[in-house]
Amino acid sequence: MVSVLRSLDRESVSVFHLNISAQDSGAPVMTSHTMLHVTVDDVNDHAPVFLRRIYHADVYEEQTPLVDVVTVSATDFDDPTSM
Repeated sequence: MVSVLRSLDRESVSVFHLNISAQDSGAPVMTSHTMLHVTVDDVNDHAPVFLRRIYHADVYEEQTPLVDVVTVSATDFDDPTSM
């Protein structure tokens, strides 16, 4: 069984490589070694952060449909492509 002592954060470390050794109590003592690769799954644990606290836009009553009136931007630590 493998357990952790504290929470893992995929954004900090996404893969762990652990060297594991086992030894019996026989005579002679027998040992074995292996490597365990642990991939941390991502969860959506960070809220997006808007670049501005307030956005303002004016829309004229005769505005042509499907025209952009404001661009809103945010970053999300869970999605490195948004940074």
